[in-house]
Amino acid sequence: MGFTVTDLADLLRLLEERPEWKNALRTVLLGEEFLQLPELVRRLAVGQERIQQELAALAAEVRGLAEAQRRTEERVGRLEQALAELAEAQRRTEERVGRLEQALAELAEAQRRTEERVGRLEQALAELAEAQRRTEERVGRLEQALAELAEAQRRTQQQLSGVVGALRVVEARLGRLEDALGLTVEEHAEDILLMVLEDKGLRVLEGPHPIPVDGEGQVDLAAVCEDASGNRLTVVVESKARLSVSALRRWADRVGSSAFRDKLRQAGLPGPFLAYAFGIRVDRAVEQAARERGLGLLSGRGELVAPAGPLD
Repeated sequence: MGFTVTDLADLLRLLEERPEWKNALRTVLLGEEFLQLPELVRRLAVGQERIQQELAALAAEVRGLAEAQRRTEERVGRLEQALAELAEAQRRTEERVGRLEQALAELAEAQRRTEERVGRLEQALAELAEAQRRTEERVGRLEQALAELAEAQRRTQQQLSGVVGALRVVEARLGRLEDALGLTVEEHAEDILLMVLEDKGLRVLEGPHPIPVDGEGQVDLAAVCEDASGNRLTVVVESKARLSVSALRRWADRVGSSAFRDKLRQAGLPGPFLAYAFGIRVDRAVEQAARERGLGLLSGRGELVAPAGPLD
């Protein structure tokens, strides 16, 4: 059936009065999908709001994660630095441990040597204790012997009191004998020296005779000589009845001193100098000492050792 404007007005009025008709008409005219749009829009709005909330929450989480990441990176940096420091500390510790191990080995070796020394000291102490015991026994015997010697000394002193006068006479005679023997030794040395100088082709210009030396006593024999070329030198001799090694060495040190040779020159003896030692009896040890010191050696048999050379 057709509608007029009045009918439309009536329809609208009826629709207002009958809402169910209005809904039915809306459904017919718009369809079910269009009628559901407000609900869909509402749902979308609600979903959008949830998404916004979730995005805000995610943004907050992202910011939290970024901050946590920053803190983590800082911690990682600190951990890396701490790890490097720990590695360095570990290296130094290993070095110290190495040194400690070496020191421990050295201490162990020192301890071993100390124990060996202690063992030797204990053995030496035991030996000393035994030696002390024997010494004490000997001291006891010596004390007894000293007591006996004291008694013998007392008796000897009584006997010596009667011999003092005789000894004084003997000492006087010995003094005269020593003077005579010294003169005999020097005379014998002079004869041997003249023979040796002649064999060497040296012409004696002065001496041999004793020469006093300022602050040095005297030289037993000194002879100024001339060789075949006209060069002058002085031969000096130390003479002993029985020449010992120690006496020969003392003479070698004396004549080897430049200060002593200067005093010889001041006494009027020209250098260079040939130095000899003379002994009536000479053993092998004296000959060896003369060779070692470069000193000439004379005896009753003539020249036993030639001087190593003249001393300037």
